[in-house]
Amino acid sequence: MTDKTMSSATVHLSVPGDWKLWYKHMLEYAKDKKVSDFINLDKPDIFSELEEPLEPECSEEATAEAKIAYDIKVTVWKIKYMKYEKLNEGMTKIQDVIWRTVDVTELQHVCSEDEDVKEIICLLRD
Repeated sequence: MTDKTMSSATVHLSVPGDWKLWYKHMLEYAKDKKVSDFINLDKPDIFSELEEPLEPECSEEATAEAKIAYDIKVTVWKIKYMKYEKLNEGMTKIQDVIWRTVDVTELQHVCSEDEDVKEIICLLRD
């Protein structure tokens, strides 16, 4: 599913059927972006609780072993950070689609754009 597919129209979530259809499309879009667990209301995963991996600190020791250990830690960190960035990018796209496709009157229940995407979806459902 392309980004253009999700941005074509504004929807009014006035009846439960509207929300269910919209949510089904959002889940498919999220699956394509590899972030469906973070918007699926049946899953406990909350993206805002996911912490950004911290870059390892360099050891004070100037030995070859310390350098190798540090290089390994940096490599592991880079992999974790790239995965985190990919998830973050996917969640940003999901949030953009929500703000583009849902009518502004429906979004009045949402306090701010900084709310977790799953929380926004819950608010739109209720």
